[in-house]
Amino acid sequence: NHSDSAETQAPLFLVRVDAQTVYYSIATKYGSAIAENRLSTPKLVDLNNDRIIDAIYAGDMQGNVWKFDVTSTAAASWKIAHGTVAAPEPMFVAKDGTGGSAVRQPIQTQLGVTLPPSGVAGDAMVFFGTGRYFVNGDATATDKQSFYGVLDDGSLTAYSTSYDRSDLWTQSIIYQGLVVTHEVRVTSTTPTNWATKKGWVMDLVPPGGALKGERVISPPLLRFGRVIFNTLEPSVGDPCLQGSSWLMELDAESGGNLDYVALDINGDGQFDSGDMASYTNDGSTFT
Repeated sequence: NHSDSAETQAPLFLVRVDAQTVYYSIATKYGSAIAENRLSTPKLVDLNNDRIIDAIYAGDMQGNVWKFDVTSTAAASWKIAHGTVAAPEPMFVAKDGTGGSAVRQPIQTQLGVTLPPSGVAGDAMVFFGTGRYFVNGDATATDKQSFYGVLDDGSLTAYSTSYDRSDLWTQSIIYQGLVVTHEVRVTSTTPTNWATKKGWVMDLVPPGGALKGERVISPPLLRFGRVIFNTLEPSVGDPCLQGSSWLMELDAESGGNLDYVALDINGDGQFDSGDMASYTNDGSTFT
């Protein structure tokens, strides 16, 4: 819904392309005058490969990830998959921590959706970064933002309750430095834990913990088992400047560092040891 709308609760609005006077609205019922809400760009997904859309996923400015069930042939029966029509629930809630002091993280960008990992039951894996960059004050905000890979563990007929960061394993940025003349990052390799968890989260915080307002405001790409996304660090004091950016490539299933070279850092046309970083972590040296 449009950012200038008087609506504060982020409904999903659908219009028939062959009859523009026919439209539908699915209410999330989340948002208020003091915590206005907007959906990110919806992602339409065919879950059972019959070339008909089954689910629509969208984030919102209050950190909710919504799954809309549009499997019914009757549009009047379309609904949010979790909770009830009277009290809908998000599939997932993005927060910068756990517990009562945790702060919700806005989701501005369209989500990325792909199949679940092999052997993991569920409808889809959903990928997204958090952060916002279009409201006064965003250019100087240094809130902790994150990138997520979370499992939609429902089905077309039955859904679990919503979940949050406490249901995920954690990855982190463990090194940041130079390879040749390019600044690079190395991330952790926490193994997957599908027995008790529902995906992963990586905070966009460099080693040392200094928050620089890094966030994600563009959709991720999913290629060959990797999730690829850009982050943004606004220029301090001047939102009109370009700022800086990181290109991140992670293992999509675990969220961890890739175990192979994916970027030609030194520009020699080869993906080899010359593109690897040597770094020290906890007193040990790694490549």
